[in-house]
Amino acid sequence: MTRLFATINNKYILFVFFLFFSLFSAKHASAVTVNSGFVSGIWYSQTPFFAEDDIRIYTAIQNESGFDITGTIRFYDGEEIIGESEFSSISGHLIEEWADWHVTEGEHRIKVEIVNPVKSSPGSDSEPITLLSSSSPIDARYADIDTDKDRIGNKKDPDDDNDGLTDEEEADLGTNPLIADTDNDGTGDKQEFEPEKTDENKAVEIKPEEKTDSAKTNEDEQTKIVNTLKNILNSIDNGVETALKKIILTLEKKSSSLEAELQDEKNPDNKKSFFKNFYSVILPVFIRIFNNRWAAYVLIFIILVIIWKIFRFFRRRR
Repeated sequence: MTRLFATINNKYILFVFFLFFSLFSAKHASAVTVNSGFVSGIWYSQTPFFAEDDIRIYTAIQNESGFDITGTIRFYDGEEIIGESEFSSISGHLIEEWADWHVTEGEHRIKVEIVNPVKSSPGSDSEPITLLSSSSPIDARYADIDTDKDRIGNKKDPDDDNDGLTDEEEADLGTNPLIADTDNDGTGDKQEFEPEKTDENKAVEIKPEEKTDSAKTNEDEQTKIVNTLKNILNSIDNGVETALKKIILTLEKKSSSLEAELQDEKNPDNKKSFFKNFYSVILPVFIRIFNNRWAAYVLIFIILVIIWKIFRFFRRRR
């Protein structure tokens, strides 16, 4: 057992140094953080999204002002208001707000603003206040059209109508790359423009034609496989992004709760306060790590390696 911990300590001393360096950076950053405002920017119920999708836009508000705040939160696309709602934020807590949005094609600049914030305290009149962080960063997005609904936008999709002919081939043939059956006669564009097999061709060149048909079939299958893999990778990427957002939001809520408890404690137990202080400092470190996707991957990889080495050690002892 002594050899095990010695090996882990020697190999992962750099990891400990990295955590303490991040801890110092997080404490320094918190000294200049405003008391109230948006955290984690903006995120969406699904990404990527396309024109005509109905999605939900999320944001979160952190209140560390020392008093309750009420006001209005507005979601914008450029200068157009997507939606707004009244909110009430208790001091020391984090709340989540959202707005539903019907996506249109084109460039979008999404942001959220807190309007008419008011200080609210029991037994006293409401007082208008000014927040240092009353507007979120602008999130610029382009919403493409997805004609064939394969979750690949037309700008990136080589076959927009999914009829088996690429957009370039349809441009050469004069067919519509956005309609699988341009003349609406019940026969797809690809089938109409395949060379007809005459009896003479069948008798003389039957083997080459079979090879050509087989090659076309393989090409179609490869295209479908590639599109399927793209969809899977997009789904995995979206799932990782959503999971990291939820982890960050959970850590931020826990950090806010611990800070509120530490401020309210008048006669703290030394041991209990030590652990609460430790967690209130270490949680911002993990929040900073999970805000960087690659840093989160590295941390998860290191933890898995440590678990694997411990497992191997005990397996050898048997």
